[in-house]
Amino acid sequence: MLGVSPDADGFRSVSHVSAMAALEKVAKPASIDLRDGDGFEPVFGISRFIPVWGDDVLPLKPIEALRQGAGAEIEIMIGTNAEEMNLYFVPTAVRDKIPGPLAWWLLSRSLPNARRALKAYGWGQKGVRPGVAMTRAMSDLVFRWPARQYASAHRGRTHMYEMEWRSPACSGELGACHGIELPFVFKTLDIATGPAGLVGEAPPSELADRIHSIWVNFATDGTVPWRHWNGDRLVYQLAAGDTNVEPPMAAAHFLRD
Repeated sequence: MLGVSPDADGFRSVSHVSAMAALEKVAKPASIDLRDGDGFEPVFGISRFIPVWGDDVLPLKPIEALRQGAGAEIEIMIGTNAEEMNLYFVPTAVRDKIPGPLAWWLLSRSLPNARRALKAYGWGQKGVRPGVAMTRAMSDLVFRWPARQYASAHRGRTHMYEMEWRSPACSGELGACHGIELPFVFKTLDIATGPAGLVGEAPPSELADRIHSIWVNFATDGTVPWRHWNGDRLVYQLAAGDTNVEPPMAAAHFLRD
């Protein structure tokens, strides 16, 4: 698109104006088809740019590098929120308006067997709207299951958490959406509170104190109040303060490594 060589010197020759114009073109939906020969799109349309592996910079696929011991000496705390994709579909009220054919088409742009995946998350069941099934499926496909894959591949000690506290925002429908843990982790509830705030109008400050302490203690000396993931699939529920043994989720049947 820029007409330059694909190296540092080529990009140095491009003006900021030309670079931004090209970025805007590339960022448009469906401007670049990132699907592989089997129809998998690894980032589900979230980005037009993904890491390229197989060269001197990233010789191995990251998950394979983890399995081979990359970073085994590093203790990891990794986790997700229970309803990640709500952030993208609930505030605009789009989630409840998406018809079945559109839900299938949107997911099929990234995932083979999209119809089966949607059915696994409730599509066709009484009381489950297609957009709700799609949002549930994408929460697992895009965020929750890949985090578990990472935890399983990492050869070092890994602690898995889940943020299940549900925000009352958007008439109680926003729930445990993407990013909801951040005001608790950093104790910044004040800037996320209010009629239009991510955490609603009366978020629990004691939960922020506890979650913030978990992050601080882990960063300080590696301690957390639950046992590691490896082998037993233990997931710590941040709001409940309990640890559960988590079975593989439906997304495991539809995603590759």
